[in-house]
Amino acid sequence: MPITQDLQTLEGNQLIQLIEVDGTKFGLDEVLRFHAHNISPDGWASFAAENFGRHLQCWRDGGRKACKKDVTFNLMEGDMHNLQPAIGEVNGDRSNYRYSQFTDKFNQYGQCKTTVDFKERKFQPRDEIRGMIARTYLYMSDKYKINLSNQEEKLMTAWDKMFPPEKWECERNKLIEKIQGNDNKFITQQCK
Repeated sequence: MPITQDLQTLEGNQLIQLIEVDGTKFGLDEVLRFHAHNISPDGWASFAAENFGRHLQCWRDGGRKACKKDVTFNLMEGDMHNLQPAIGEVNGDRSNYRYSQFTDKFNQYGQCKTTVDFKERKFQPRDEIRGMIARTYLYMSDKYKINLSNQEEKLMTAWDKMFPPEKWECERNKLIEKIQGNDNKFITQQCK
């Protein structure tokens, strides 16, 4: 695979994510290196690691740490269709809570129309990213045979229809296909 990633702890317990993309796999002469500072361990994951990891034996044997050498876990965690930029505080608060739609009042993150119900362990994302989240969940479920609950599947299917991909999401999907070798069919079928 042309993409590798690593999460390291720096002095002061700050995290840095290192990502390398082998550019020779898509016509460049070099390896491209990226890094992100001050992120949460799940700072890029739309599909929380626990949500896909819990289906694997290594996760049941000891969580993320036990899965570090599991090939399937590493493929899922590093799948570029699953990696989305996220605001650290919001993503940290989201934790592994289930996506939901439960309010029309938003006061936790300034003007960002996102909210977390910590008591009920629910997270409601802003409208602008619901379709992208849905297509990520549907892709991960399909590609890695991860079962979604009936409620999750209905919500993701509804969001996918209500919030179709924008041009940038279609372009991103094409770039990931060039780099990683596969598309997200839930995006591709709507970008024609």
